[in-house]
Amino acid sequence: MLSGSYERRYFSDKNKFTGLLDVTYRFIKDSLKTDLPASFPVYLTAFSAGYAGVRAILKNHYGRIAGIGLADGLYADFDADSLKKQMPDFKKMAKQAAASEKKFILTHSSLTVKEYMTAAAAADLILEELGVKREKKGYDDGTGFLETSAEKGKLLIKGYSYKTPADHWSHLSHIGRIFRFLKQ
Repeated sequence: MLSGSYERRYFSDKNKFTGLLDVTYRFIKDSLKTDLPASFPVYLTAFSAGYAGVRAILKNHYGRIAGIGLADGLYADFDADSLKKQMPDFKKMAKQAAASEKKFILTHSSLTVKEYMTAAAAADLILEELGVKREKKGYDDGTGFLETSAEKGKLLIKGYSYKTPADHWSHLSHIGRIFRFLKQ
């Protein structure tokens, strides 16, 4: 699918991410005209298929990442072998977020597809493994109709009633809230 290009083309080479961090560090340092700490928290965000880039970065730089925010973007194949390859770092991040050691936020729609596991199904897989239950909500939270929410420590998963492909794109409006959550 389209997610493969984010992983293979951009971030399967671990030097691309460290290079990106170096350039960002220098830009911020030069713009602010101040010294920055050698180590600073790094948060990754992605929308939709961009989760595959996050997955590649986590694979190579997990210890450097303080948290992730995914807007309707955490998918996987159904078969057990693929799940073992595609989900371990997301599960690990969620577990550490539930223990308040890292941060993890995922918003997801209610779209259904037959070809792969949706973000809602991937979220359910993570929540089941952690023993975290969803709470029914049923109100408009300003970015859409929030059906469910699951929260433990610094793990937050929000399920929305969006059901059409056009609704999928509305998850871009969640990015601001994702940033605020990661910044807390």
